[in-house]
Amino acid sequence: TGPERLSEFVNRLQEILPKKIDQVVFNNATLDERQKQLYEERNWKKMIPDTENVDHDLIACPWESAADGLSPTKLGNILHDYIKKTS
Repeated sequence: TGPERLSEFVNRLQEILPKKIDQVVFNNATLDERQKQLYEERNWKKMIPDTENVDHDLIACPWESAADGLSPTKLGNILHDYIKKTS
């Protein structure tokens, strides 16, 4: 098992990266009953979003798919918009 808190995950990742993390994007979706069941079936857990303990810029966006867990299309759109704003 890995970190349960967002801050733990970011800190562990920062320890192995050669440069400072510029931006943290995390999924802040509220799961409906179907999504909760999917998480349980796949033995997934949502991270505890302790954003107050993260010393990086944050983008909090929901990118859950109604049926399949995480949506790469939604995440791709979030990243695309961020890149456009910062370019």
